[in-house]
Amino acid sequence: MTVETMKPNASAHVAVEVDGLSRDAITVVGGPYNSGTVLGEKADGTFTQLDLAVDANEVNVAKAVLLGHVETTAATQTLGHVRVCALYDAYLIWPDGITEQQKIDATAELAKSHVVLR
Repeated sequence: MTVETMKPNASAHVAVEVDGLSRDAITVVGGPYNSGTVLGEKADGTFTQLDLAVDANEVNVAKAVLLGHVETTAATQTLGHVRVCALYDAYLIWPDGITEQQKIDATAELAKSHVVLR
């Protein structure tokens, strides 16, 4: 018997967004990721899961939150919350091992683009 794992609703992490403003088309690499994954931006403009182990690299700075599930490791065009929205922190997917201070720093980075956590 095969057991299927239920994925969270793709917009479960969204409290409020502004139609036509909060979301952008982004290219995500390195999945699979569930909706609500906190993303960092790489030097080439693609996004991947926030990587706190990398020093002096853009990927360790939170820049977006994934909207929709990504099922592959290949580059995938999808949507991300990049500005002017409120998201539920309890539904976000943070990197394993994130410290409280790293989460505070990442939250502050998102807030620079008016992505606020509730």
